Amino acid sequence: MIAPPKAKRLLALCLAALALNLSPAFSDELTLSVDETRRSASQALNAGNIMLAKEISLALLQRDPNDVRALIILSRAERDFGNYEQAKDYGKRAWAHAETDVLKFAAALATAQALSSDGARTSSQFWLRRAADVAPDQRLKSIAIRDFRYVRDRNPWTTQFEFGITPSSNVNNGSKSETMEIDGLPYVLSGDARALSGVEYKLGVETEYSRKISEYTWLYVGASAKGKEYSLSSKAVEQAPNIDESELSYAEAELTFGTTFFPHPNGGPIDASMSFGRVWSGGQELSDYARANLQHFKRVGPHRFTFGLSVEDQRRKDAEINSSVSWTGQAVWSKRLENGDTAQLNLAYRDTQSDGPAIAHEAGIAGIRYSFGKPIAGARIGLSYTFESRAYDQPLYSTTPREDKKNIFEVSAFLYNLELYGFAPEIGVSLIQNRSNVPLYETEEYGVSINFKSVF
Repeated sequence: MIAPPKAKRLLALCLAALALNLSPAFSDELTLSVDETRRSASQALNAGNIMLAKEISLALLQRDPNDVRALIILSRAERDFGNYEQAKDYGKRAWAHAETDVLKFAAALATAQALSSDGARTSSQFWLRRAADVAPDQRLKSIAIRDFRYVRDRNPWTTQFEFGITPSSNVNNGSKSETMEIDGLPYVLSGDARALSGVEYKLGVETEYSRKISEYTWLYVGASAKGKEYSLSSKAVEQAPNIDESELSYAEAELTFGTTFFPHPNGGPIDASMSFGRVWSGGQELSDYARANLQHFKRVGPHRFTFGLSVEDQRRKDAEINSSVSWTGQAVWSKRLENGDTAQLNLAYRDTQSDGPAIAHEAGIAGIRYSFGKPIAGARIGLSYTFESRAYDQPLYSTTPREDKKNIFEVSAFLYNLELYGFAPEIGVSLIQNRSNVPLYETEEYGVSINFKSVF
């Protein structure tokens, strides 16, 4: 007498044999047999009989090398065996031949699981974004998002991309005035010294590797690069015909080393880091900098606090006199309100020491942000206002030291329903006004930005 497990295996393999050997005259019956064979392979896998599931799936592939369901089962089986390369290959083949969202979802999920088990967690996150993108219903999408967060939390690498397009009335931070006075004499500002309208294109990438070295301590190293390019409007070209758009370009590269630790098991973390970077402007080296940063995060009931202190030494390549050392202290409070909204208050003080009269100053900064918890017309809305007061140490183009008052108003709308691979656009509208007792530094900018951020 055949034992029950062997009987199941024999039945499944017989069905696979029927799928391979029956003549075309029995094609109608064959369709059901193939479905039953696939079902048997799936049941064997779910019951933990991995070898049986593998053998049945291989038999199905002899009939049809592109049998998506068989490829998915094989991917999962090989992963359970620890054969990650084969598991990844079967999963990707299944994705390539899948024609329905259900099968695409299953193929992407199987591939992501194989990649994660093989230690390729960043690639696994990409495939989980694919799974979420093709999920046929909210339940399956929630599974993909859950698995994405699980893999992300265990991934020592964190990578973020930044992309944005911003039409602006002042891409060069030029003056809103057409004239200025020096020692009581009027001067007409050149076209490129005044505000030029156009479009800013922004692209950046940031990656970080962290490693836990003790129960309450992490070390990390990170690198980032970002750049901005501009195109001028026809009106701006007419105003400043001799300016080259490449002169406005900006680029920055940075390397960071840091640690995050908990001084007390029940206290908030402290983050300490050192960053080294270089800045280019108009394709030419502008400055090198080194920055030390210290932050302490604390939670008291529903209130969250962040206290920060940083010092930055900047060595200018274009004019040594404009090299500087800046000290900045900051405090941030935030709270999630009972209605689901979030309020945030930011206070900061900065002291910049330099021999350059256009650089040395003290600044006080205050900002508030309010984010609505409930969507409004299908968008998550945020409002913010920032005020900055600067007092410069030395006179510039006048007999009295320069004083600036800057106001920044911003409204953002995150269109989370328009997602692709888990990314959705965020539309921002901003107004930046700088009032100064030196007309050259009177500026005004209106901008509309389009950025993309992760939904999960």
